[in-house]
Amino acid sequence: MPDHGNRIGVVACGVLQWNIERLRPRLGEQELVLRILPAQLHNDPHRLREMLQGAIDELDAVEGVRGIAIGFGVCGRGAVGLHARRVPLVLPRVQDCIGVFLGSHLRHMEEFGRHPGSRYLTHGWFRKTVEERPLERCHTPRNDSLYGTTFEDLRERYGEDNARFICDFRDSWKRNYRRSAYIRFDGEPDHAAGRRAAEAIARELGWVHTLLEGDDSLLLALLSGQWSDPRLLVVPPGNKTVSAPGEAVFGFAVGIDGHVDDLLARYQAAEKAPPLRQGIGLGIDTGGTYTDAVVFEFATGRVLAQAKAPTVHRDLIRGIRGALAALPPAEVRRVCRVGLSTTLATNAFVEGKGRPVGLLLMSRFAVDAGELPFPFVRHLRGAISIDGNEVEPVDENEVRRCAREAREAGCEAVAVSGFASVINPLHEQTVARIVLEETGLHAVCGHELTTRLNFVERATTATMNAKLIPLIETLIDALSEALAECGLPAVRIMVAKGDGSQMLADVARRIPVETVLSGPAASVVGAARLFRGRD
Repeated sequence: MPDHGNRIGVVACGVLQWNIERLRPRLGEQELVLRILPAQLHNDPHRLREMLQGAIDELDAVEGVRGIAIGFGVCGRGAVGLHARRVPLVLPRVQDCIGVFLGSHLRHMEEFGRHPGSRYLTHGWFRKTVEERPLERCHTPRNDSLYGTTFEDLRERYGEDNARFICDFRDSWKRNYRRSAYIRFDGEPDHAAGRRAAEAIARELGWVHTLLEGDDSLLLALLSGQWSDPRLLVVPPGNKTVSAPGEAVFGFAVGIDGHVDDLLARYQAAEKAPPLRQGIGLGIDTGGTYTDAVVFEFATGRVLAQAKAPTVHRDLIRGIRGALAALPPAEVRRVCRVGLSTTLATNAFVEGKGRPVGLLLMSRFAVDAGELPFPFVRHLRGAISIDGNEVEPVDENEVRRCAREAREAGCEAVAVSGFASVINPLHEQTVARIVLEETGLHAVCGHELTTRLNFVERATTATMNAKLIPLIETLIDALSEALAECGLPAVRIMVAKGDGSQMLADVARRIPVETVLSGPAASVVGAARLFRGRD
């Protein structure tokens, strides 16, 4: 590890600020270049990652800094994907700040195993999130609209029933906790406000109250440069942080994407260079009312022809044929690439269409199946902990029985979602295999579609994906058949995603949920292309 000086850059969550200042006298001559970020950024992991990377880039350029200590855990994956170019990053192997306060991920997991429904407080946490909260907020607009308003405000904006629902949702966290745990450190005021608040919460809600002794040894190792400590991960310059299963918590991936300056230079060169795509492209948009077609010349950017025909939902090929038939045949025969966009997936969500799908969930925690908008939901045995370890094995007989019940209920596919499957997908993969063996039904696994935490959201995504597969397959098959009739049996088909990018047709068949908002996104991309450079 290169030694650039005796300074350590530190980027830390605001809840750690009091603990960091408390440890400064024990650091000797070690100088900290400290950047404190707002508390509770874990509520918006994308914003957290953005602010973390910005602070890292700043500290990476500071003279004499030999490494950058990150005072965050995984924190909703907000600390995943970080990198420095000149000096190493150093991270505590913890899921969140609780592991830092307790001294290790292992101790946190032991507490979690004994008392999973615990709400932890510390003196520093209370100061930053309660006492100083009016001075420093970092909510997303959505959070502010729901959490930053009173019942009266909500009632005025959304009506009494909706306001009551929102307030009930805001307080739902209380139903998931049974213990208030205050983590105490030496040097706190004798009657710390945070400790009194923890006791008051327990009394008010009928929880157990526990006093835990804090352990600042992990934070001290992070700040003092004792980076051989196994509780820390040192990420070499030029590598990205990634999440890792088990006690590792964090890891790193070799190599990062090119420098921003290099990317910008390549982009500017590409703007001046001749277009990479040559020839003629065909765009097809199958909407709820009309199917539109356009022939486009890549080299000049000119629209050569356009046509429209009514969409026939029971026979999509009729609309595609009608639009193609209205285009000049000679131009259509020159097509070398086809782009497809559609609002069918979006409309299917709104209209509640799609094939019947069963949902199989796995979690140590209770899930209210009645709150999920699917008729067939089963909660299976089998659980993975948040650090990726198996807590309870899958019951193969139960899976086979539920798979048969799903088929008998008319389900044509199954979605599988397990807690922490983005860390360890073993249980989802096992259940999917057993379901296929027992019933022949294909299963869509939540971890295959998104790496975001929240297995209930992944369950919804997987179920919606499974519902859409026949719809998008039918559309792509219809387009392929119509193109073959026009003498284009082997032309490449690209499908527009909801973010405006494209994917191969074979990928769209597997992940049709990506086509939600395909049509609107394609419209925005097209408009930007047509009006680029205009006032």
